[in-house]
Amino acid sequence: MGIARLQTQSVLVSWGVGPSKINDARLVTSELIADAVRESYASEQPPTYAELAAIATLTLTLRPVSLGVAIEVFDRNPNRRRPASPENTPKSKYGRLLLNGLSTDWGAVHVVEKKRYVGQMVWALVNCRAMWNQ
Repeated sequence: MGIARLQTQSVLVSWGVGPSKINDARLVTSELIADAVRESYASEQPPTYAELAAIATLTLTLRPVSLGVAIEVFDRNPNRRRPASPENTPKSKYGRLLLNGLSTDWGAVHVVEKKRYVGQMVWALVNCRAMWNQ
């Protein structure tokens, strides 16, 4: 997660985003990465390093959008699971509280290529447009 946070910071600094919104985006990135890893591993026990290595590589994408930045994390886990959303995630979960507090919207979608399920993308929108070029 550390590399993803640093990459997020580096990109947003280059886009002229202010420090407070960069910190928000770093926290959101951490939660999305943690969610992708957590959901890619089905056991109740924390995964071993060998099991983590078997999880498909995650892809972090940052896109400028009209409200600020879209943060997307894609994983190629072949196990189809119910996409997370504000509606179907327990209100008591820390990650939901964090995403609701720091992003304007968030969720997850199944990714299909050539009519075949290939993974899931979790995403969040962080409003940092007003902070750009300050």
